Amino acid sequence: GTKHSLVVHGADGIDEITTTAMTYITEIKNGVIKNYTITPEEFGISRCSKEALEVKDIDDNINTVLEIINGKKGPKTDIALLNAGAGIYVSGKAHSIAEGVKLAEESINSDSALRILIGLKEYTNNLTTKGK
Repeated sequence: GTKHSLVVHGADGIDEITTTAMTYITEIKNGVIKNYTITPEEFGISRCSKEALEVKDIDDNINTVLEIINGKKGPKTDIALLNAGAGIYVSGKAHSIAEGVKLAEESINSDSALRILIGLKEYTNNLTTKGK
C-alpha cells in the first residue's frame, strides 16, 4: 500500500544511507520498483570513516544532535543531511534526494530545524508534566 518508500542499506553494513561507502537502494514509487546505488560524492559530500560517525553514549548523542541542528559542519552533519534529504524526497516535498538535501540544509541554516526541536522539547515536557 505504500506510495513512495526507500529501502536502504550501506555497503559498510549501516542500516541507513551512508557516507562511508555506496548505498544500495530499492525505491518503490507508485507501484514501480527500482534498484540502484548512490554515493556520497553525488551529493557533494566527502566520504568518511565509520569511526567519524560513532557516538560514545547518550550525552554524546545529544551533543551531536545539537551540533547538527546548530549547523556544525562535519561527517555527522553530512550523514544527517543525506538521510533527511531522502526523507524529504520520499515525503514528496522534493523531486530528488539531492533537492531534499538542499532543503534540509536550508532548514538548518534558517534555524527552522532548531525551532522545531525546541517546540518538540516543549511539547514532550508538557506531556511528561501532565502524565504525573
